[in-house]
Amino acid sequence: MLEFNTSPAFRSALGHALKLSYPDLLRSAESVIARQTAMRRDFYERNRVRLYHGHAKFLDAHTLEVRSGQKTEPTILTADAFVIACGSHPFRPRDIDFNHPHLFDSDTLLSMSTTPRSILIYGAGVIGCEYASIFRNMGCKVDLVDTRAQLLSFLDDEIAHALSYHLRDQGVMIRHNEEYEAVEGLPDGVVMSFKSGKRIKADVLLWANGRTGNTANMGLEDLGVVPNSRGQIKVDENYRTALPHIYAVAT
Repeated sequence: MLEFNTSPAFRSALGHALKLSYPDLLRSAESVIARQTAMRRDFYERNRVRLYHGHAKFLDAHTLEVRSGQKTEPTILTADAFVIACGSHPFRPRDIDFNHPHLFDSDTLLSMSTTPRSILIYGAGVIGCEYASIFRNMGCKVDLVDTRAQLLSFLDDEIAHALSYHLRDQGVMIRHNEEYEAVEGLPDGVVMSFKSGKRIKADVLLWANGRTGNTANMGLEDLGVVPNSRGQIKVDENYRTALPHIYAVAT
């Protein structure tokens, strides 16, 4: 869509810019996700990898209990080694009302049914930068707030500077070194106040500042594998936890 809208030849042929609504984008994404899920399920079946669906909890260092429902008996699994790849969910500060209809995180944003005219994205990590590009290319006014001095500072400086240049070239307003102080939900949008004294109002606020690992209630603490306050598990250079036969990735 970006290539179409920035090409004089295409815009001249159509007579106007190509517009895509956020619900249209979600429907397209859902079809891609469904195909990817089916493909990976086929991979597991082809390689005879058995799947157990449910909540897993360590009973001891070599035993897992998997519960798929309250009325069913748990499945007990044993193994010599384990890989924890439980994923994460958005971090939610307690002083922000995520029940407000104009305030979203990266999970609840997938249920937004309209295309906002303006969006304020707090958090300029991978998720924040991705959505900044997506919404700007849909014609939304985008403010991207970065709590640091540079986008994606874990990348090479040249790559980070190129990303910043292209986002600004698209029309994204990037605000570095800003930290929120308060968030106020309004009937027609959200206002975020910053410790610098600035205030920004937008139709929608996307909170994209950090994630928490899905490591709660897994029995890890009893094994001596203690996640930090963000649910993250400490590992060594080989992704081994405090127990060398238990590995952790993507948490």
